[in-house]
Amino acid sequence: MATTAESLSALWCQARGYLQDATTVPMAESLPSYSLRCRLWRSEIFSECRSWSVFAEVSSETSKQYLVRRVVWHQSADAERLSAAARSEIPSAPSEPTMSYTDGILSSSQFGDAMTAGMGIWIPVAGQNGHVWKRDLDCSGCETGYEEFGAALRLAWTGSGPESWRTFTEWAEDFIGLLDRACDAEPSAAIGISSGSGR
Repeated sequence: MATTAESLSALWCQARGYLQDATTVPMAESLPSYSLRCRLWRSEIFSECRSWSVFAEVSSETSKQYLVRRVVWHQSADAERLSAAARSEIPSAPSEPTMSYTDGILSSSQFGDAMTAGMGIWIPVAGQNGHVWKRDLDCSGCETGYEEFGAALRLAWTGSGPESWRTFTEWAEDFIGLLDRACDAEPSAAIGISSGSGR
């Protein structure tokens, strides 16, 4: 029988796929007419792990608005359910991670202003071709990251990040705040939650 830690690790592997590809989240609307522009994420040990994906309409050369999808893995809730199952307090352990998502809208000017501010920041990085730092998601401590599609850019940092990255990490925090406000303020946003057995 798998231990609680092993079961949580298995759930994380499933949740990571949803966090990395917001179009695959159970119950969420598929987005065939949108293309992914950028994604930010934050993973924390024994806490909620989140990602924010920004999509542009494929049919529009200059999108008038962008769709934001925030995906959350409720890790602490799943850990509690796994522990309860181990104590036989509930009939079975969760077999699927508990996920939720919220869709929101960004205007073209909001997205453009945020990206323009980010492009003006220089930071020292190491990796492929001397400018890309690739690193897999994990839940050890707290990790935040930014990925831009079409620009071969993927950055990740733990905690508040290196001092030399401060301007960039502060920009990322501001961008996350903008995306959160878009998801929280959209009255017609799609909201869903999917969870495994054992609730």
